[in-house]
Amino acid sequence: MAAKDDIQIVTSDLSPYSIDVGMRPGFMVEIVLKIEERLGTGRTPQFYPWSRAQKLTELGKNHLIFPLTRTPEREDAYHWLIDVAPIEYVFVTLDGRELTLEEAKKLNRITVQQSTPFQQFLARHNFTSLITTPSASETPLRLLESGRVQAWFTSKALAQYALEGQRFAQKAKMSEPIKTSRVFIASSKDFPADIQRAYQRIFYDLVEDGTIDYILKQYR
Repeated sequence: MAAKDDIQIVTSDLSPYSIDVGMRPGFMVEIVLKIEERLGTGRTPQFYPWSRAQKLTELGKNHLIFPLTRTPEREDAYHWLIDVAPIEYVFVTLDGRELTLEEAKKLNRITVQQSTPFQQFLARHNFTSLITTPSASETPLRLLESGRVQAWFTSKALAQYALEGQRFAQKAKMSEPIKTSRVFIASSKDFPADIQRAYQRIFYDLVEDGTIDYILKQYR
């Protein structure tokens, strides 16, 4: 296998998948740490802005990245190692509306995190009046609360986590899932095949012994 210091694990603050500061580190961080524990290598994820984490993995070698949604735009940029969990795309509003995709097209102020499949999805469906932000939840929540945007397009799990404890959480409405996809642990194209296989083997061992299900349940 490649030396421990040759491999870099990168992620971003995308609750509940990966949490930079909090009581728990996020369910995908926990999964990766458990795999690393069983490998005996002890590598830990490094947090970066999401755009930078993706660029480091796309342009570098020996990088692992998560949580990454598999999309047509990303398909050839990574090796898709492990399918971890589903991800649901939803619109979040504070005015009582549960938007459909067609209803959302009538709005002129929708916020979405840049360099994400949510932005790509809206672009493919000819949304043009988007307010993009590098922030996954902090800025979108502030824009929603202030009325500067009419809706936020994001992951249902991320929105639910971000809304916990917010004074306006009871006003929040989420649409039915507009799209369902999957979230992965992926790697750079130039990545050691032996470590890919080891990650996959240990992940499926963790599925079989119930560890993955136990971790996921802690975040539901």
